[in-house]
Amino acid sequence: MASRFSCSSGVAKDFAGQCEERLVDLDFDLLCSELALGFWADPPEAARPVVDALRELEAERRRHMAALSQLRERLLELTKGAAAHQHLSLPISHYQGLVRDRLFPDLKLRPVQNPADSGER
Repeated sequence: MASRFSCSSGVAKDFAGQCEERLVDLDFDLLCSELALGFWADPPEAARPVVDALRELEAERRRHMAALSQLRERLLELTKGAAAHQHLSLPISHYQGLVRDRLFPDLKLRPVQNPADSGER
């Protein structure tokens, strides 16, 4: 993760892939929305607020899908060409530490022990 995120091309490809994964999820969600709304095409008046909320959710998912599609294409386009391929200047160990600290904030690293120093042979 540190290696990908410290490279402009790598981070763009990674997040384009994340967009693609969300698009697949949204595609299924929209299929389910269409199915449910088909069931409730002519709702009784008491159920209309539920159906209205489902329609709003479907519209939001479509909007989100369009935005993710555009961002995915933009990110992929930005990976083309040498000018877009840049690396951050600090050593990779710095970024690895940031990843570890963010993902595992409570992780306590144990000191590395050399078996030759323990007196056991």
